[in-house]
Formats: sequence, C-alpha cells, structure tokens
Amino acid sequence: LKHQNHLLGIKPNAKKRIKNPDPYSKKKDIWVNVFDPNGERTYNAHFKTWLNEYELRELLLSISDDL
Repeated sequence: LKHQNHLLGIKPNAKKRIKNPDPYSKKKDIWVNVFDPNGERTYNAHFKTWLNEYELRELLLSISDDL
C-alpha cells in the first residue's frame, strides 16, 4: 500500500485544478475537491476494482485503526 500513502497526507477538503473542458469559456481552469465521492474512477490493480480517490482513501483508512 506504499504507492497510495500520498492520499493520507492530503486534507479532506483539499481542491485540485483541472483543465476546463469548454474551449470557449473564459475560465482556463476549474477547481474541484480531491476527495469527491462522485469523482472519476480508475482501475486499482492492488484491490482489483474501480475506485476514485475518495473511495481509495476510505479503504486505506479502514485497514488500520491507527490511521
């Protein structure tokens, strides 16, 4: 699980910048929550399932009571 430990150091209300998908918009970038429960899912080979960053962080925190 060492490859996912970066998620444990991020504040729960942190935001990340993504490129605006609308090319005609005056706003170049959009700020979204890092841990959005409805965020885009990617395949995680370790857990062999599709997870977004919110679900992965919750799964990591549920593994150990110390975290």
